Amino acid sequence: TYRHKDAVYAYHFYRLIQRAQRVWILYGTEANELGGGDKSRFIRQIEQELAAGNLGIKITSTLLAPPAIPAPQLPVIEVAKEGEVWKLLMDKARDGFSATTLNSFRSCSLRFYFSEIAGIREAEELAETIDPKILGQAVHEALAELFNPYKEKLLTPEIFLSMLKLSESAVIRGFEKKYKRSDMNFGRNLLLVNVAKLIVKRFLQHEKNHAEEEIAEHIGRTLLLVEQRVGDDLVILSEGAEMTVHLKGFIDRVDRQGSVLRILDYKSGAAEKKNVEVKDWDSLYDDPGLDMAFQLLMYAYLLKKRFSGSYAATAGILPLRKLASGVVEVKVPGNGNPVAVITETEIERFIGIVKRVLEDVFDRSVPFRQTDNPDVCARCPYVNLCRR
Repeated sequence: TYRHKDAVYAYHFYRLIQRAQRVWILYGTEANELGGGDKSRFIRQIEQELAAGNLGIKITSTLLAPPAIPAPQLPVIEVAKEGEVWKLLMDKARDGFSATTLNSFRSCSLRFYFSEIAGIREAEELAETIDPKILGQAVHEALAELFNPYKEKLLTPEIFLSMLKLSESAVIRGFEKKYKRSDMNFGRNLLLVNVAKLIVKRFLQHEKNHAEEEIAEHIGRTLLLVEQRVGDDLVILSEGAEMTVHLKGFIDRVDRQGSVLRILDYKSGAAEKKNVEVKDWDSLYDDPGLDMAFQLLMYAYLLKKRFSGSYAATAGILPLRKLASGVVEVKVPGNGNPVAVITETEIERFIGIVKRVLEDVFDRSVPFRQTDNPDVCARCPYVNLCRR
């Protein structure tokens, strides 16, 4: 058994150092295929027990590190908005800018160029096991399938009970768009499919409990939209002339409670309040830490075109793994205090920010160039391409 093997390894190790006067034991601190980058159990045992049992033994630890190699001075990468680049940029104006696209430009204009103009995509690794991205997509697919039949209906506990009965099969169908059923019946894939089923079930149970509380208080929510594409044209100034840019988005879900709309964006990952709380409007112009807030406000703006009359909405992230924290709502500056309800006044302020960003995109005098923010580079898929 493994215990016998452990005993054999320990025997050989201690026999090697039994009569030695000096012993050097080295281990790598970087995790790789040879180990986890930590001390072995033998080193820890020597540190804790050997010196205590023999006062003649002296143990010292030294960290060995190679000298730092100065980084070469690489030329700054800049791409002029001329010729074919400008033509592709104009095509992009007609095709449409999403919140994700604009967030890419806000964080680093060169990254925007690589992904949206040059069309350089991240290499997709062929994996035999389900990754977090696929799991999130399957959960989204399942929820869309479950909620779709109930559009324009009051969300009651009975509806969520019906969804719970169908949830497991909906999750399976969500995964089947990427994997064969036979690939999901064993190993790590089976565990992750069961995790997705549990996420959906807990979410529906949470929604059922919430619906019971609302009905007890004589209020309710009506489901309006599920997996809805929205879009609008925005007029900006480019080189002193007006030009039209198309904006687009994809909203996971929209409810209505009374006269207030609620925009929900499901996230299988984490969502923190600092990512959706806007301290001042100007920070939305270039702060990559507010990408989620920018995206939610974009949804609120694009959704307004579908509803006539006075407009009031809230928009938030619903973290599917941390349901107890509830919806993490975007908040914007109000009259001295942050406000969660987005009205036409807030929409107009946000449109002003979007116009500033788009006018920078189409400013031919400013080339696409690398960001100066090292935090952005640390998370960028093109970091090796621009050699930051």
